Amino acid sequence: MVDWISLSVPFLYLTVVLGSLTTFASLYRKRKQANFAALEPWFDNHIARDVYLSLLHLEGDEKVPESVLKTALLRRAVVDLQRLFQIRNSKGALQTLVQRGSVGDDLWQRFLRAEKEIEEELKDVVNEVRVIKVCCLSVSRRHIAAASLSMCNSEESSASLLGACSQ
Repeated sequence: MVDWISLSVPFLYLTVVLGSLTTFASLYRKRKQANFAALEPWFDNHIARDVYLSLLHLEGDEKVPESVLKTALLRRAVVDLQRLFQIRNSKGALQTLVQRGSVGDDLWQRFLRAEKEIEEELKDVVNEVRVIKVCCLSVSRRHIAAASLSMCNSEESSASLLGACSQ
């Protein structure tokens, strides 16, 4: 006859161990995500982007000249490139400080998040330039905004942004 008690003890042990590990892993991931979300941003708010988007989405009687939109987009690109150069210049020194243990990992995580955000921002600016260039400014700003949201995200560098702005 089978001894059910001695047979169930290993299964009960495995169940408790795996349940404990699963619970610990999920709590650890949630805590890590909460800490990552609580990190303050590397840069202050992006005023040039906010101005451009507010000008782009003005409707009704408040017509904004296309030259003003182009200027706001160019200003947005200039601010983004300044931030990109600042990040690229700081990366080596910060990486050395992190390796030596002089600064904490939270600062490095903030830096990496800022680097990713500025790359996404530059891609967005490149897409806006392409939309304005393709549309030849003959469609309404609402169509430009809708087209910029629907464009696929292609990997572009700051060099393509400069090339698109200079043409």
